[in-house]
Amino acid sequence: MPEQVSTGTVILHPAEALLLKVRRRAIELHEARGKCRRSLTERSVYALRQASRHLASPLEVAAASGPGDRKVRRVLRLTSRILKLTSTLRDLHVLTLLVESEVQDEALREKLLRHLRKAQGTEERCVAKSLKTIRTGPILRLDTGFRPALSALEVEQGLLTAVAHHQERLIERIAGLRRTDPGTLHRARVALKRTRYLLDALPAHLPADPAARESLSACRSSPP
Repeated sequence: MPEQVSTGTVILHPAEALLLKVRRRAIELHEARGKCRRSLTERSVYALRQASRHLASPLEVAAASGPGDRKVRRVLRLTSRILKLTSTLRDLHVLTLLVESEVQDEALREKLLRHLRKAQGTEERCVAKSLKTIRTGPILRLDTGFRPALSALEVEQGLLTAVAHHQERLIERIAGLRRTDPGTLHRARVALKRTRYLLDALPAHLPADPAARESLSACRSSPP
C-alpha cells in the first residue's frame, strides 16, 4: 500500500509531494535561466543544466503516472532542449578547466586557452540567442495540470515505471561500451547520470527491499 510522505512535520499525499517537488524545481530552473541570461559563466551554465535535470526527474514520474498529460510532456521536452543547447558550451567550460589545471607547458596552455575562449565566445552568442526564445512561464504554471488527478498508487507505479526505464537504458548503454568508440562511454555516463538524478529526486519513494536499497546506493555513490 503506498505510504504518505513526510516533509518535516507535515504529512503529504504522494501526489502532493510530487507536486511540491515539481514546484520547487520549476522555480530553480526559472531562476537559473535568468542568471544565464545575465551572464553565461561556467557556474551559471552548470546550474542551469543541473536545474533542468532536477526538474525532469519528478516530471518523468508524473508522465509515467499520467501519460496523457500534455503539459508535463511539453515541459519535459523543454528541459531536454535546454540540455541540448547548452551541451557544447558546458563541454568547452570543462575543457578549459582541464587545460588550466593539467597542461604544464605555459606556451601550449595559453595557445589552447585562446582557442577555447574563441570557441566559447561563438557558442555563448548562440546559447544567449536561443535562451531568449525559451519561456519558463509554462514551467511555473505546470502544477495546475495534474494536482487532483494522481492517486498514491499511480505515483508509486509511475516511479517504478520510470526507474525500470532508466535501468533498462543504463544496462543497454553499459552492454554497448566499446574501447574504440568514446561515444559509447559518453552515452553510458549520461544514462547513469539520469538514473542518479531520478533516485536523488525522490528518496522517500525508494523501495524498502534491502537488496534494492543496496543496489541503488551503489549507483548513487558512483562518480559523476
